[in-house]
Amino acid sequence: TPEHAPLPLTYTARYSIIIEVFYSTMMLFRATILAFLVAAVNGQCSVCGDGMAVTAPDAIFAFTGQPEVPCGILEDAGENGDIPLSSCAFLPSLIGVCECAPITPAPIDIVTPAPVSPAPVVAPTPAPVDAPTPAPVDAPTPAPVVAPTPAPVPADTPAPVDNPAPVVAP
Repeated sequence: TPEHAPLPLTYTARYSIIIEVFYSTMMLFRATILAFLVAAVNGQCSVCGDGMAVTAPDAIFAFTGQPEVPCGILEDAGENGDIPLSSCAFLPSLIGVCECAPITPAPIDIVTPAPVSPAPVVAPTPAPVDAPTPAPVDAPTPAPVVAPTPAPVPADTPAPVDNPAPVVAP
């Protein structure tokens, strides 16, 4: 055997190496997820400052060395994380043209009860009701007044006819 050959690992040593690699991988995974979440939350920039919003989105913001941009697009860029956070800190003091104002929550429709009238409540007066009129009914007739006429029914043919005679119209 050579002098520098690796020693065979015992079962316990192999197990501890596997566990160490597993925990290192899990910690790296957790750190990556945490960094992603922090970047997502901190990547947004409120160009007007916290709790403020642009009220003149069509106004044009101009800054030396930068292209002119409508305030609405500037606000969208901040919300999308397109503005560096280092620049975001001083923007609220520079964008007066955008007319920043506090964000107000949407109004909540409050259902109010129907107004109460101070007038006294009076019981309804019953409507005048006459007794119902009986329907006019005539006494039924005992038998028909005119005798019925016999229906024009041709007499039955006594036997089948092979060559019937043609019928000529009168």
